[in-house]
Amino acid sequence: MLMLQPRPDNVPNLFINGKFHSEIFATMQGDTLSIGCAPDGDGPDIVRKYGDQLLQLGPTAIGYFNNRYIIPHIRRFFADCGYNPD
Repeated sequence: MLMLQPRPDNVPNLFINGKFHSEIFATMQGDTLSIGCAPDGDGPDIVRKYGDQLLQLGPTAIGYFNNRYIIPHIRRFFADCGYNPD
């Protein structure tokens, strides 16, 4: 779906049965989005082994999110305000 290159050999495949992915959650704490994993599953051990960066969005995912969601909403907002760039 993301048209990403195959993962390098030194990057672990954490989608073996999907359990780790199902344990990841995001919550708002004030104006900050916090991404974590359920404390009662395998997630904490996996994060401890591979580091907190495992739960962070990489530049490719951020670009995908921006292009798929943010930019269309911004364009729609400006169009609703009467701005037409064409």
